[in-house]
Amino acid sequence: MMRGAVSALFVAAAVSVSGAATPVPADSLNEAVAVFVASNMKLAVDNALGQLLATGVDCDTAAVKRLVLAELSKPYDATAHTTASALIERAMDAKALEASDLMLSQAAAREGAKVLPDGLVFEVLREGADTPGKPSMPGAESTVRIRYRGLLPDGTVFDAIEAGESPLEARVADLASGMAEGLQMMRRGGSYRLTMPASLGYGEEGVPGSIPPGCALQFEVELVDFD
Repeated sequence: MMRGAVSALFVAAAVSVSGAATPVPADSLNEAVAVFVASNMKLAVDNALGQLLATGVDCDTAAVKRLVLAELSKPYDATAHTTASALIERAMDAKALEASDLMLSQAAAREGAKVLPDGLVFEVLREGADTPGKPSMPGAESTVRIRYRGLLPDGTVFDAIEAGESPLEARVADLASGMAEGLQMMRRGGSYRLTMPASLGYGEEGVPGSIPPGCALQFEVELVDFD
């Protein structure tokens, strides 16, 4: 890949009018290689900063770029690298916790929201109805059929079964504890919102590639039916 990229940079300059290759002065080649490497490093810095800012980590990008230049003049230090990585990870964790706390507090503050002792916030979006001759609400051993949208604190939908799709069928007790608890407060045909701390969702482990560790979650749930 490097050979191809460098060739693309120099082929036009290296070929004379007659088509024969001409020597490239050493100083010019060194400068061109420096520009090539620096350009890639600049892109890498911008990409890395963009990814960090997207997580909510707040830093002065201009100051960071100045410090990067200073760091480039130093030999690689594995210990410093590890220490810096740990500090950034702590900053990211703090921002994630702040976002989770905000989602929970906003849900709890909404009119009609019910906050349970374990931190689950239960909201009725559209109340369901009782069916004569059937239980009013599911129990832990009930099999439910539900549609839902699962959201992270930043509003990202990490999983969903939307209207028109076949509902998920599952035993209540097999679901995450916050979902299982909330379902047992729902009525058939209703829609509800559950906002739960990480302890009632996927805990400190999360779900790799989908749900960050220690993340609060929000579910909009339609209880289609249960038995």
